Amino acid sequence: MVRYIAANYDFYSSEIKDSLTTASSPIHISTDLWTSPHRHSLLAVCAQWVDKDYKLRKALLSLPECAESHSGEAQAQAVIDTLEKYEIQSKLGWHTGDNATSNDTCLESIQRKLMSRYKIKFNAKGRRIRCIAHIINLSLQAFLLASSKEALVAALESASGVTGEELLSQFSEVLASHRKKAAAERNTAKRKNGEPARKHKRKGSTASNTSVILADDFSGVENVPALRKLHGLRDFPVIRRIR
Repeated sequence: MVRYIAANYDFYSSEIKDSLTTASSPIHISTDLWTSPHRHSLLAVCAQWVDKDYKLRKALLSLPECAESHSGEAQAQAVIDTLEKYEIQSKLGWHTGDNATSNDTCLESIQRKLMSRYKIKFNAKGRRIRCIAHIINLSLQAFLLASSKEALVAALESASGVTGEELLSQFSEVLASHRKKAAAERNTAKRKNGEPARKHKRKGSTASNTSVILADDFSGVENVPALRKLHGLRDFPVIRRIR
């Protein structure tokens, strides 16, 4: 079985190499470091390109193990080894990766290695694309699962040119409006059923400081009525564990 897998790998990698070396476009790569349940750190190096027939192609080029280090330098060496294997150093296009600072180091190292070994110019900053899926994932986690005002402010500031405090104030005002509306609807329903309407006022709450109070006790989706309906209370511990 091992020999069969190895033979298939050799066959398909040679086909991919032929397509890469005759590509009509630069070879754009994306990388992501992942640790398996058995604690093996693997770096996926994927490629996208337009082949000689002008068809969009994509493939996983390599999956090397980063056993000794997760540093940007170590990842850069794995990428360079992959480029050399497929002989596409001169065709390297843009790199897509998450927002980890190690990716900055990785591309800077690739830039130096390509210049020193092959006299190939590669602009580490200009050729870096930040993965939008990673940005959205972090933003949603911060919004849905933020455990404090500070965590949400930090996430908002990292995703916008507007300060996190301003965005948090806007968010809290909308949240306060929804809470008031929900409370009014509940009281209306109780009055129709002949039940006394519940009067509830937070200590020290006024129209002028409602948004600040909401900001201080904000703790993610559990406190957003509209979103709370999507999950039962028993679901939130599970969501936090798998985020």
